[in-house]
Parts: sequence; structure tokens; C-alpha cells
Amino acid sequence: MAKLTKDAIVQASFDLLAEGGLAAITARALAERLGVRAGALYYHLPDMSALADEMATVMMREIVGVDESPTDWAEFLRATAAHLRAVLLRYRDGARLFSGTYLTDDEAIGSMEVPLRRLTEAGFELVDALRAMQTLTAFVTGSVIEEQHRLSAPERYTAARRHQRIDAARFPLTDAVSEAFTDGADAAFDWGVETIVAGLAARRAS
Repeated sequence: MAKLTKDAIVQASFDLLAEGGLAAITARALAERLGVRAGALYYHLPDMSALADEMATVMMREIVGVDESPTDWAEFLRATAAHLRAVLLRYRDGARLFSGTYLTDDEAIGSMEVPLRRLTEAGFELVDALRAMQTLTAFVTGSVIEEQHRLSAPERYTAARRHQRIDAARFPLTDAVSEAFTDGADAAFDWGVETIVAGLAARRAS
């Protein structure tokens, strides 16, 4: 039997994630997958929270590979948002896993240097550049959490079903946006990113 390592545990966790989502990642399931006793896992990782941190760090290493080529700060933010979304969607429950975790790789933390530099060179104050990235990351992560939840049960989120549930006489405006509410995540995501960019542009100009 191969020697148990932290990397092997993390990889097995990603395998379980792909098969059954976050709920499938348990100490018992990991032990069975790796052919060890559950107690052996804790020699490498103290708890499941630490495991989530390691998994999120693996994802972060993919996220920091964003294309730096756009010279315009707004295009850079759009590219950053799109890349983050793509990475989170690549993993089942990826946004839920990624949110609120602690990065264990110092190089991953240092990856903030690039967007901070790009934004400050564009005229933003340093703290404003930080807040811009925090806001963008929070929006992308939150929107992907919602998107992945809907993808898990698409039949529940259709315009026809909303029309059935809403009393159009009492709530005409709510009923009228049923198609827009369910027309796919791309339009809502793009609108949100453009709103953030527009707000930052206005703040930069003030």
C-alpha cells in the first residue's frame, strides 16, 4: 500500500467532491477510499476544516493563473471575475468549498500583488484597490454558490414554475420578471460585474 500523504488525502477529497459534493467528504469516506483507518488522516490534517483549507488552496493556485494581458484596469477585472467563476464552476460545490477558507500557501496569498498593482497604477488608492478585489471576489463567489445550487435542481428554477407559484394579480412585477430571473446565470453575472466596474470607475473619477 502506498504511503499516506497529505496530498493523497486532498486528491481523494476532490474525487469524493466530484462524486457526491461537499457532503460526501467525511473522515469515514476518506479512510475507506484510501484504505486506512480514519485516525490515520489526523496525523496529516487535524480536522476537516484544515482539509477544506488545503483544498481551497489547490483551487487558488488555479485562480491565480488569470491572464494579465488586458492593459485596461476594467478589462483586467472582467477577466479576473470570469476566470474565478470558471475555476469555481469546475468543481462541484466549488464556491461553497472556496468561501471562508484559510489559504495555506504563502505564495497564493502573495498573488494579490498583481491586482493591487494593476489598480493602483490605474489611479486607485491602495486600500480602495483592496476593497475592489474583496468586493469582486465576494460577488463572484456568492453568485457561483447560487448558480451551483440551481444547477443541482434545474427543474425547480424555471419560468413556468415561477408563473405557477406567483399570483400575478397581487404581484404583477414579480411575475413579469420570471423569464429574466431564470434566463441563465451568465446574464446576471455579467450585469453584476459591469455594475461593480461602473461603480469603481465613478469612484475613481470622483
